[in-house]
Amino acid sequence: SYSVPPMKSVPATCRVIVIVIVVVTGTSGTCAHAEAVAASAHCVVHREFTYARHTGVPLEGRGIVADFDPSSRSLTVHQSTQVPQQMRALIAQHFKLRETEVRVITPDVGGAFGVKLHVYDDEMAAIAASVLLGRPVKFVSDRFEALNSDVHARAHQVSARMALDAQGTVLGFDVDDLMEAGAYSMYPRTSVLEGMQTSNTEPMVPLKREEIYDR
Repeated sequence: SYSVPPMKSVPATCRVIVIVIVVVTGTSGTCAHAEAVAASAHCVVHREFTYARHTGVPLEGRGIVADFDPSSRSLTVHQSTQVPQQMRALIAQHFKLRETEVRVITPDVGGAFGVKLHVYDDEMAAIAASVLLGRPVKFVSDRFEALNSDVHARAHQVSARMALDAQGTVLGFDVDDLMEAGAYSMYPRTSVLEGMQTSNTEPMVPLKREEIYDR
């Protein structure tokens, strides 16, 4: 007999943020495809997993020195970031500068683990202060600030099924993932990327279905 085990502890207020259904041809499918594969499988294995919440805690925390020159309307930013090109584009956009007027210099980053991919309000505040004052402004987060402000990750509750044929070949994955996206999404890459981690399955698997919720 075959039955679909319900996902545990999914509050009614949760939002479905990602649904991925891929059939063997690489085209989109429906939930009916997933149920048909599972129903015809020789064996369906179901497991539930809980992953604790964590953050990157790099060896060196986030730091920035912003230096705006009002006479030339040029901005030089020394920043510990993984994405200097992204930061130059966003800084120019938000401070109404041309990208050619913004330099982002990235020295040794000191570790990042994904923490330094995003735009943080404290770093943008340092840039804004430099623009307003016309002088260099420095901000370096301490460990307490980093723990409170740096992006967090994981905190997933996963209900997963795997359908197999009689030879043990995987026919499909079926995943429901409840994750903590936080009170607001990270900018500019959004917190959806955290949920998309569950979509990284073997490309030769004929079918996979993921529904990812945030709370």
